[in-house]
Amino acid sequence: MRSVRRVAALALLAGALATRTVAAQAPAWDDPRVTALITRAIERRVSRDTLLADYRARAHGYLSFLAQLGDTLTELPKLVKSSELMVEVLWKAPSTSKQMVLGMRDTSLVPGDIGYYSDRYGIVQSNFPDRIRLGDAQDVRDVPHPVSVNAPLLYSYRVRDSLTLQLPGRRVDVWEVDVRPRDEIGPRVVGSLFIERNTGDIVRMSLTFTRAALLDKRIEVLAVTLENALVDEQFWLPRRQELEVRRAGTWFDFPARGIIRARWEVSDYVVNRGLDNAVLTGPPIVFDDYYKVTHFKFEGRLLDGLPDNVRPVSPEDVARVQQVATEVISRSAIAKADAATLSAGGMSDLIRVNRVEGLALGVGARVRPSAATSVAVRARYGLSDTDLKGGVSFDVIPRRGLQLQLFASRDFRETMDESETSLLRNSLAAQEFGADYTNPYRVQQAGAALSLGVPGGVQWRFEVGAEGHEALGVHASPATGRYQGTLAVPSLSGMRVSLSVAERVSDPVLGGALEFGARVSGGQYTLASTAIDVTTLRGFAQLSWLKPMDGWQLLARGTAAASAGSGALLPQQLVYLGGPVSGPGYDFAQFAARGGATLRLEARLPVPFVPVPLGRFGRVPGAAVLAPFVHVIGIARSANPGVSDGLYPSVGVGGLLFFDLLRVDVARGLRDGRWTFNLDVARSFWGVL
Repeated sequence: MRSVRRVAALALLAGALATRTVAAQAPAWDDPRVTALITRAIERRVSRDTLLADYRARAHGYLSFLAQLGDTLTELPKLVKSSELMVEVLWKAPSTSKQMVLGMRDTSLVPGDIGYYSDRYGIVQSNFPDRIRLGDAQDVRDVPHPVSVNAPLLYSYRVRDSLTLQLPGRRVDVWEVDVRPRDEIGPRVVGSLFIERNTGDIVRMSLTFTRAALLDKRIEVLAVTLENALVDEQFWLPRRQELEVRRAGTWFDFPARGIIRARWEVSDYVVNRGLDNAVLTGPPIVFDDYYKVTHFKFEGRLLDGLPDNVRPVSPEDVARVQQVATEVISRSAIAKADAATLSAGGMSDLIRVNRVEGLALGVGARVRPSAATSVAVRARYGLSDTDLKGGVSFDVIPRRGLQLQLFASRDFRETMDESETSLLRNSLAAQEFGADYTNPYRVQQAGAALSLGVPGGVQWRFEVGAEGHEALGVHASPATGRYQGTLAVPSLSGMRVSLSVAERVSDPVLGGALEFGARVSGGQYTLASTAIDVTTLRGFAQLSWLKPMDGWQLLARGTAAASAGSGALLPQQLVYLGGPVSGPGYDFAQFAARGGATLRLEARLPVPFVPVPLGRFGRVPGAAVLAPFVHVIGIARSANPGVSDGLYPSVGVGGLLFFDLLRVDVARGLRDGRWTFNLDVARSFWGVL
């Protein structure tokens, strides 16, 4: 019966926190009501509960490392490594604790030498001590607790929300209290506390930290949530805990982030049964015998049991902590702001090779006057065309999910709707074999853009600007082979507006993951040679669906594009298809038309592979993925005299190797096509290459 009451208490607490009653208007800071509540909570922590002598419990957790590659506003984190843990938790009054790791299993999805601080392998006891430490005191050290003896001298409080928990035989009133430092410059916490109104017990804590509290200056976000449950109808003890630490570089602004996420569920409490002091000696977190730890019997498969917050989604609790923090404290006190750093959108911003520029070297810099604003400058110089390209942008992010950008640039623009290869692979192939799979023309532009959306949700971008187009010439020579010519773009100038939308969602009907993207752009231009005005309208959409099957995956992906307008036909507005992505088995940009579409169906089947040890970086798993596919191109109103309208099918087979980082494709075009071979890194890494 007692265990039933515990489960009921946990369920009621979770439901109440999810459906709390929002106060009509938050009271003033440090009013008498909240001051009395905080005083009661401090007295509760100081006196402890003499009825709680000791307890023993088990904590089941996942400790995961993720990488976020590309634009942090649009790209979702990708799982690199995850560890599943089972930990025995011991506690004895007044404040002695011990944790022993009983079992651990992990998996590496990408090679890497990943280690964690020792305190990541256990839970937080007693809602933190009076001096908060995290990351073995390397992330946060000796930050004053918001409910410690001298806390009212350091923090301000106000009531935000209230809720009522109706537990068996007991009604519990809980207030949510915002907490902020009186001195935003010092090392302090920011966030919210859920406190039982009558007793002063802490029910839940959601905290982040001021910039001064973060000792590791690479940290962009550090958020922690501690949720307690009523055990034996009288003791508020740990029930669920979550931690996120997000790091970036300090001297180089590159679109790559390392993210550590931990999630714990604590259960199986045994209270006041007596604990021998001998079991509580030694370090606070230790590992059991190595053989026992590595052979612990977990249920199910590791990747099947991962919680939502280690999958490529934005954790709601972390978002809420950040939202509350920015509401109660100035953004600059918690956000990372660098005076100036070098920057690059990808490796190819620093060095690349193509037929126009030859070897091109680039550099960029970003200055952040405040946490909400930044100025970026980039430049690139081609050794063959002896021409300088670059741009400048000013970004304002007033709140999460909203970005305003002013920009001006003189650079290249692609006619291809999607990249056919990574820029790294393209540079190597262009240099050695003359295989340049880019189709650029020069654009000089200035304008403004507004972006809306957060990772995991719908992304909107509206852009307007003035621009001019010019043709480019071939200036470089490859080591072997010969470059194709460039696009004959007429010189013109005018205005352009565009709207794009993208979203990744879980398919609620058929299952699997859906990814959708679309953009529409229109322009009004004047041709420099004839002074004739032309109007353009162009649209592009893509949809992909990845469906897990019984031991394999089915991928369906389609694209469609069309161009319209009045006046002269502009070659840069046509739809170009052909290449490893849009048309395997056909030449690069072999198809040019007013309209075009593609459809690919691909099966991804696990197959045995030779495992390769990589030392401390892990080992290549003894499995690969075989991916046979069929692909169809549809052409309407062809602009290429040698290409007819209609369908152009192809068949092929791909292989995903080395942690799915490399992909090999062999394909054959079935209508006026040929055999093609392609080797490249996985598309998820193209954004940073």
